[in-house]
Amino acid sequence: MIYSPNKALYYRTDKIKEDQEGLQTSSNNNFNNIMAAVENRLNEFNLYEYYPQIYKPSLQATYYALYIFDALNVLNQVNQTTLLQYIMTHYSEETHIFMDAYAYRHKDSWLNKSCTPYPYSSILETNCYAVLALNILDAVDLIDQQAMVNFIWSCYNPEEEANGFTGQPYLPDTEYYLRLATMDNTFYAIQTLDLLMENWDSYYSEKIRIISYINDLQTPASSSWSCGGFYNDYSPAYDSLGTYMYEANLLSDYYCLKSLEIFGVLDTVRMDDFFTHLGVLYDAESNLFQMHKYVDKWNYVATALGLDLTVLTNYDGINREETLTYLRDHRNESGNWDSSPNNQINELINLFQIIRSLKESGYLDYLSISEKEEIISSLEIYHQYRSYSIFPKEETTLELIYSTIKSFDLCERLTDLDFKYIYSQIEERYSEYFNPSRKFFSAINRSLFVRSEPIEFFNEGYHNFTQETERIVNQRMNYLALSSLKKIFKLDNF
Repeated sequence: MIYSPNKALYYRTDKIKEDQEGLQTSSNNNFNNIMAAVENRLNEFNLYEYYPQIYKPSLQATYYALYIFDALNVLNQVNQTTLLQYIMTHYSEETHIFMDAYAYRHKDSWLNKSCTPYPYSSILETNCYAVLALNILDAVDLIDQQAMVNFIWSCYNPEEEANGFTGQPYLPDTEYYLRLATMDNTFYAIQTLDLLMENWDSYYSEKIRIISYINDLQTPASSSWSCGGFYNDYSPAYDSLGTYMYEANLLSDYYCLKSLEIFGVLDTVRMDDFFTHLGVLYDAESNLFQMHKYVDKWNYVATALGLDLTVLTNYDGINREETLTYLRDHRNESGNWDSSPNNQINELINLFQIIRSLKESGYLDYLSISEKEEIISSLEIYHQYRSYSIFPKEETTLELIYSTIKSFDLCERLTDLDFKYIYSQIEERYSEYFNPSRKFFSAINRSLFVRSEPIEFFNEGYHNFTQETERIVNQRMNYLALSSLKKIFKLDNF
């Protein structure tokens, strides 16, 4: 034992030695862990030929994945227990509804009166996805079904003589866009209510008003912009299905016609006008559909939707076999579909909507066994811890590229990285779209046409319930890109 006059304390020499050895062991363990992480990153790159990105899983993506597995008859190959646990961790026994990060994002945008809701991920839709996923897993009895029915009906907008469902419980004093019924919300509400309720007898008047609402959304064939198709909502200034998803489009057509089909009233549609719409959107030379007359960013999804709707309405103005061949011939390297030839973004929503339309039109079994197997395997790029994400892990962000370079540099392993690949990834994220304010995107610069709007990049509401504050493009992205180029000695090449 030794005495320290400065602190008037006694120290045990054996204890000092023990602590020093412990620190050395801890330091060695940390170093080994860091080097193991570096090796793991290299192994991942060698396996995937990209750096896998972690994206937040969601109930929306979980439903999409389960639907695809079920449609392709491989549900027994999925870890259903893990997915069921994931779904139920978002269910509240107190409120009897589901809330995940995307539903909370909707709530944050709800509180921010200047922010319009993000498409496909409202609180209502999130709950519908969860219920539909539970139905696939034969587990709907795990929730209070009547409470869920009551919640869905609380999202119905009772204003005016005809109306539909909003993305959250209706409140008369909320902002216009939050009270605005949309067909994506209405379609999923109808589909889920039809599953949970024995019949619609108790809601006959609401059913009639919903049917009137849907029919009111059909445009005249004489409209040069919409050509007899269906809007997604009553507001001509609001693209509620996302940026550049101008209405009327084939997706809003799908929601309207499929909802009317559930009610058994397809005969209320002005079919001649709608056939004009289909004819305008169909390219007979290429055997494909466009989503909208002036938008060609989602041709693969649009072609599947169009094929489905021609079967539903008995429209014979297309070559269905050649249209299906077009879809089969334009799958990407992973086995599923990008958005279109000039918008090569791989999103789970694309694959889901294509498979759903092929199944409902009766054309899914026209795919070969090997094509189906490739589609099933392609779902792995959306698989995250416990469940699935709407954006693929192959979409590496600038932040991950930067942190990888910095980590390898600190470990004196920088030369182990593939500089050529990294440079190409950074270069691909550069855009002069905003010229003269040129910028780097967090993900690929074609993210201007991302439909599902992952929370990692899109979260402009209040942040009372969500923590993600990153933007798809900002000054921080410029710094990460330029700093990364400097680290790999490629700044002068740019």
